Amino acid sequence: MRRVKITTTTISAFTLLLIFSFIYLVGNFYRIALTRTQTAHQEQQLDMAEAAARGIRFYTAQIQHEMTWLATLSQQNSETTPFPREGADEPVKAWFFANNDFEVTSQWGVTLPKWTQSEISGLYRLPQNGCQFTSVFPFTKDDPATPFYFIAIMPLRNSADTMIATGYLGALISFDWLMQKFIAPLKLTQNDFAWVMDGSGRLIYHPNHEEMLLRSTKEIREDCMECHSSFAFQDNMIKSGSGVGEYFIQGESEKIMAYAPITLLNQRWVVAISTDHPAMVQSVMSTLLPIFILSGIFLLLLIAAGLALYYLNLKRARATEAQKHFQQVQKIQEKLDQAAKLASIGELVDSVAHEINTPTGIIATVTDGILLSDCAQMACAADLGVIKKQVRRIKTYTKSLLAFSRRMPFQPEPNDMIELIEECLFLVSPRIRANRVEVVRELPATFPKFTFDRPRVEQVIINLLNNAIDFVEAPGRITLKLETVLETDSQEEKMAVLTISDNGKGIADADLPNIFEPFYSTKPLSKGTGLGLSISKSIIERHNGQIKIKTKQNQGTSFMIYLPQDGDAV
Repeated sequence: MRRVKITTTTISAFTLLLIFSFIYLVGNFYRIALTRTQTAHQEQQLDMAEAAARGIRFYTAQIQHEMTWLATLSQQNSETTPFPREGADEPVKAWFFANNDFEVTSQWGVTLPKWTQSEISGLYRLPQNGCQFTSVFPFTKDDPATPFYFIAIMPLRNSADTMIATGYLGALISFDWLMQKFIAPLKLTQNDFAWVMDGSGRLIYHPNHEEMLLRSTKEIREDCMECHSSFAFQDNMIKSGSGVGEYFIQGESEKIMAYAPITLLNQRWVVAISTDHPAMVQSVMSTLLPIFILSGIFLLLLIAAGLALYYLNLKRARATEAQKHFQQVQKIQEKLDQAAKLASIGELVDSVAHEINTPTGIIATVTDGILLSDCAQMACAADLGVIKKQVRRIKTYTKSLLAFSRRMPFQPEPNDMIELIEECLFLVSPRIRANRVEVVRELPATFPKFTFDRPRVEQVIINLLNNAIDFVEAPGRITLKLETVLETDSQEEKMAVLTISDNGKGIADADLPNIFEPFYSTKPLSKGTGLGLSISKSIIERHNGQIKIKTKQNQGTSFMIYLPQDGDAV
């Protein structure tokens, strides 16, 4: 498996990605939490607004029922009508009777506003036994600082069968009492506030903007546009049912709100509950901030732990790499020492070969003298012939050793490749016999001479033969094949190709890319230096040739030496 190299840049990029991902997730989480909190808050506001609307409708319905009951009693004797009590704890502050001209004939409770007659006279076409309500006004109609009231009016008739009213029963209802009872307490937080508009768009209750009371969205003043860009949303509130929304007033923070209608027979009010959006944001932040802080601390600890583990692993990896490098240096040094030993052995071989040549030369001379003397016909003549033959063989072997061990300049000249192959086989024949290796020659009877450096090519062939012997198991087989091929890679060129094949275990795929590297060896240190194939490749390339390899696990390996037959070596 391929290992991914982790660098400091990778760690930094990953850390930044982790931080940005955390910020992105925190931002999304915050937005979701804010949206859900806002939605939940508006839903609660809506529930409260609808509950307040139901409460006001219930109270006004009770007043309507009382007026119906009182109207029935007053038809018998208006002087003895038992009016419900009025007072600070009651919404009805006064009761009164009026004639058909809407003039007040009698009253009980607080003084009636001056606008009483004008407002109730505007209520005409009253349904049978029906009750209606006037609009809300302050006691002094043009002074919003005075208490706000509205009137419930019901016609009086002599009998249920007649449509002719004999007078009217009225009740002065405190709008402020209803607001303090049902609207002012509508707060989920200290920043919440409730306000009320009537069906004509007039603001009839607002705890924060009393200066805006009685102003209507249908009668827009110039100073209103300094704060409001439009009143379309307020107009939609009047026409629609319950709902939620957002709005903005110049100079104030953005608001979120919920609203619900209050329907009182012929009148329609809208109660709305608003809160500052920044207060909502602050509430969410105060809830989430500890979570964000703890998450940030956890993230920092996680990053710190990751960096600590990375640098510990990096330190360990560097130590391992240094140890591995040290071991490689040791192996290279050992191979260099081995190469130096081989060089010394080469010099020793040269010296030993000279020393052997001297006595063998003397033996050959004496043997020749004996054979030329009168003793030639003696019975020992055959034995002397054997001695001479073996001495000649020793001289041939030492001559080859001398040629192989000498350091000579690069001198390519025409040579016989078949003769060189046989000489190389002769030199390694002791190993071939010792390892019980069969040699198969697929050589032509004759092969044209061509130019190459004989000692160096001999070194390559011997090295490949020795490698083949090392990698076959007895009884093994080595095949040598010589042929001429026509290479057409770049231009047509005749090449002499010597293929040395074995039926050994082959070369592993992991080792194949490195076999021509200096000091790379799959043999034990005692059997090789790792320089043979590297030197062989250099020698063949110096001849403008190539050395190729084919291998298959457990089936063998073939080395192909390509040498130009009509080119010049360099």
